[in-house]
Amino acid sequence: MLPFGLALTLALLWNLLLAWFTFAFITSDYSVAVLGEQITAVSQASSFLVAGALAYFFAKPDSTS
Repeated sequence: MLPFGLALTLALLWNLLLAWFTFAFITSDYSVAVLGEQITAVSQASSFLVAGALAYFFAKPDSTS
């Protein structure tokens, strides 16, 4: 249960960070292009979180059998 909780916590924190970027954009005078570049750069750098979570959930043994 610990790996699932850790993955869930990381996913929630990551989504809060992306939401904060969007909120910071709304309250600033940056252009839409700057927001798009920032979200693209951050999401490309974080693809290891998605890959790690998928690898864990598809590689763990089935405990229902």
